[in-house]
Amino acid sequence: MATNAQSRLSAHDYMMMTPPDDFFHELIGGVLYKNPSRTQKHQLVLGNIVLELGDFVVSNKLGRIIFSPMDVFLSDEDVLKPDLLFISEERRGIIGNWVYAAPDLVVEIVEMVYPETAERDRGAKRERYERFGVRECWMVELSHRTVEVLVASDGGFVTAGVYGEGDVLKSSLFPGFSMDMNGVFESAKI
Repeated sequence: MATNAQSRLSAHDYMMMTPPDDFFHELIGGVLYKNPSRTQKHQLVLGNIVLELGDFVVSNKLGRIIFSPMDVFLSDEDVLKPDLLFISEERRGIIGNWVYAAPDLVVEIVEMVYPETAERDRGAKRERYERFGVRECWMVELSHRTVEVLVASDGGFVTAGVYGEGDVLKSSLFPGFSMDMNGVFESAKI
């Protein structure tokens, strides 16, 4: 939900704010949005992806895996918090206290419990990731138990694959990596 649709904010305004509540906030196109707490299913699936991908990234010394909340400054009017992000070793210079450019990979876990947030993940946030140079975006649809892998191309993101239970996810960013989708969603069956 937008907290202040009348006036546009900058990244500087965003950083000077004192959070007034227990929500976490994002700035999209100069508009401040607050996001509610995540559900147990969201956190279990995120944890499984962090464990699988994180282990591969660390053991192969590929870069950094960071999970939310972490501010990613894409522009003066766009400060997002992807659920998970990866920054390659070659690009570690964009990491300071926060992240100051587009990550190589972002993962968004879409929950229908919060339709407005789900719409923003699929719409405005995905568009920002595409526009500012994210190389790969995984859209995890909890209600469908799938992961859509979007890869940057000259014309924008293209779907490289949609993976569900019984499938093995592979990514062009991580040669040799594979993730059993049964394991990703299994613990979230509550």
